[in-house]
Amino acid sequence: MFVNSSYTHIMSNNVSKKIKEFIASYWNEPLENLSDETRIEDDLGITGDDAYDFMENYRNKFEVDLTGFQFDKHFGTEASFDTRVLILLALISFVFGFLGWQSGLTLIAIIFVFVIWYFQKKGKKGVGENVLKIKHLTKATLEKRWNYDYNKV
Repeated sequence: MFVNSSYTHIMSNNVSKKIKEFIASYWNEPLENLSDETRIEDDLGITGDDAYDFMENYRNKFEVDLTGFQFDKHFGTEASFDTRVLILLALISFVFGFLGWQSGLTLIAIIFVFVIWYFQKKGKKGVGENVLKIKHLTKATLEKRWNYDYNKV
């Protein structure tokens, strides 16, 4: 029994290391910044279309069946065009305020940018138990399939 648990631990560590190397190479993230608890979206900023591409590359490289993977439970969408326009307008307002034109506008712009950022962060799908971490990818890779019970959450 000890041999099996030791073997399983070694295999898990080896797979985890390979996944971290894959992420480091794929996302240009220093390997030393990655741990089993690293959150794919929140810590690395992989979201939206980038997250979809990441998961496809992960699936292909490690030959994992992601049939049951519910993308929207783990990842938010990229900023919409409207949000980017609002942020740009807030930054323009900030610049005008910084230059002394309508100085009260500066404070409004800062508050506006913060509110947009806060609600975007709050609205992300990968919250709570559904946060995707490297340890989840390791487990799926060892099992060769996505085995996550979404009903427990």
